[in-house]
Amino acid sequence: MRTPSELTTDLCRARERRQAAVTTSLSLISLTLIASGAASFVHVVQPSLAVTCAVLAAAGGAGAFVASRLFGMRHDDLCDDILVFELDRHVSEPAVRARAAKLVSIPQRIQLAATLERFITAANKHEPLAVPLSRSAVRDLTPELQALTVVLRTDRHAVTPAGMVLVRRLITEGAESPLYHPVTGQPRDLERALRVIHSRLPAA
Repeated sequence: MRTPSELTTDLCRARERRQAAVTTSLSLISLTLIASGAASFVHVVQPSLAVTCAVLAAAGGAGAFVASRLFGMRHDDLCDDILVFELDRHVSEPAVRARAAKLVSIPQRIQLAATLERFITAANKHEPLAVPLSRSAVRDLTPELQALTVVLRTDRHAVTPAGMVLVRRLITEGAESPLYHPVTGQPRDLERALRVIHSRLPAA
């Protein structure tokens, strides 16, 4: 596990790279508009050259935008690592506090609960899904999953950022999550994950 200072350094680096990508994307979008205007209205450059510049700038802007999203995801993942290992008391970053507030917000709780409810319904009613859900594990552990959705949807149940990170990762980590791909092919992998979530989700 990385130290708080290493995580802080990585967090700052991801934020700087995201900002640089955003700036690059906005600059290239501006260049696209200028080149398009030059081709269509001003005629100070050859139309074919202006169109080429506009296309290249648009492609570069799109690439920079994608890069900014990826760096943003990396930034959020680092904040989540800090929260799940309870290192936020040692990392005095406003971004970590903002991430914690977002994770425990009612809209985030409802969104995750709705996703779990959709998976429970699909597994028990044999409905099609776009993700490779471990249906047998979900059916066997439906009561535990339903209990989790109740906690997420009930305002009076305060939740911790660390617990919310674990819920979010259970849903979003794809093949790394026992919700989709049990390591041993048995429901006990999901059962262990849910046990950890239920122990860490409630706020004291």
